[in-house]
Amino acid sequence: MKIQFIGVGSAFAIENYNSNAVLTFDNGGKMLIDAGSDLKRSLKESGISLDSISVVYISHLHADHVGGLEFLAFSTYFNKARKNKIKLIIHSSMVDTLWGMLKPGIGISDKVCELKDYFDVYSVDKTFICNNCEFETVKTVHVSAGQDSMYSYGLFFNGTYITTDTQFRPDISTPYYLKSKNIFQDCETAKFKSGVHAHYDELVDLPGDIKKKMKLYHFQDGEKKDCLADGFSGWVKQNEEYQI
Repeated sequence: MKIQFIGVGSAFAIENYNSNAVLTFDNGGKMLIDAGSDLKRSLKESGISLDSISVVYISHLHADHVGGLEFLAFSTYFNKARKNKIKLIIHSSMVDTLWGMLKPGIGISDKVCELKDYFDVYSVDKTFICNNCEFETVKTVHVSAGQDSMYSYGLFFNGTYITTDTQFRPDISTPYYLKSKNIFQDCETAKFKSGVHAHYDELVDLPGDIKKKMKLYHFQDGEKKDCLADGFSGWVKQNEEYQI
């Protein structure tokens, strides 16, 4: 199994695409993890064809993670050569809100559509199976705003933990850090902390045995610190493949 981040940048990065990834299973199947607004460009640059993707997992509802779903919806709906819809896996708490976001942009003139017209929708809560691999969703806090708080659902599978967008919450993440062989960690590198992402200056204080298996992604444009010298496994490189 391998993972390729077709984007590693933050929501407003220009030097890199949105932090989305493609997971390739041992049987050749591909699952897209998040679908940001620049998806069609990041897929093209990575050399991954849309037709090869059979599943998309959505971690949360920010545009750099769902903005490409309109492209996916139309590209597959009007592709008469494609036999099957893309399977859309999303936490049950987000399904209705996602459709409310997408509906104004993907309506067509000859029928009243639903999300299921474009995707095979699988709402999940804690775990799911894809290509014979079990995935555990990891609920973490992204935006704290009372009743309008936003949660993001990371993934733990095959000894690998992908945090997706998250505040620095070692109380939630540490159990997954400890049992993981590979960690792909949301890492803000801006001069000033936003409070909605784990910042490099927070992550650098993690224990060494955790940092040495942690690769950092979702960073801002510009110069980055020497994370290898600080004990991390490295910065995730856009389009590089990692065996997991």
